[in-house]
Amino acid sequence: MEMNDMKNFASLMATIGEIYAKTISETLIEIYWQILKPFAWTHVKEAVSHHIADPHTGQFIPKPSDIVGRIEGKNEEKALQAWLDVFSAIQRYGAYQSIIFEDKTIHAAIDAMGGWKTLCASKTENMPTNARLFQKYYLSFLKNPATHAPPHLSGIFASEPIFIPHPKEFKPLTRSKQTNIGKCDHADKSNNTI
Repeated sequence: MEMNDMKNFASLMATIGEIYAKTISETLIEIYWQILKPFAWTHVKEAVSHHIADPHTGQFIPKPSDIVGRIEGKNEEKALQAWLDVFSAIQRYGAYQSIIFEDKTIHAAIDAMGGWKTLCASKTENMPTNARLFQKYYLSFLKNPATHAPPHLSGIFASEPIFIPHPKEFKPLTRSKQTNIGKCDHADKSNNTI
């Protein structure tokens, strides 16, 4: 969170106090702020809302660790989804095609692993290890964004990169737009001359 989020954060803490009939002191607000400031305001607000709405945990005032757990749990889900997007792109396009993911954190994580071509060249039996390593880097870059991430991931043939949107916006390529990478087009055999 940024300093300009402090007013909203203090208001959120006051609301928590009202919901749970607890007095929230400025000292308590400062303690929560120090623990939660590494996270984005929207993530903190969402985590508090989920805690309050949960029939089990919502009976008790959220401790900073409850909020952090909800935020980091969400990040782990995001890292897993990012890996699924990467793995799908590996299977669909392989090392030959250059790729652009909408989520630039993916670029930073793959770059830290040696790049797109290196990742695609990994043996199938190494993919579970790659998945764990990717998620580790991805989570790290979510907490501390990379200062430099490649704008696209270069394939063996540095062609026009394929843009891969977030999953909620993903639309499969139509048959006419699909790229037949590594396949020969033998459709027109009538013009063969000897």
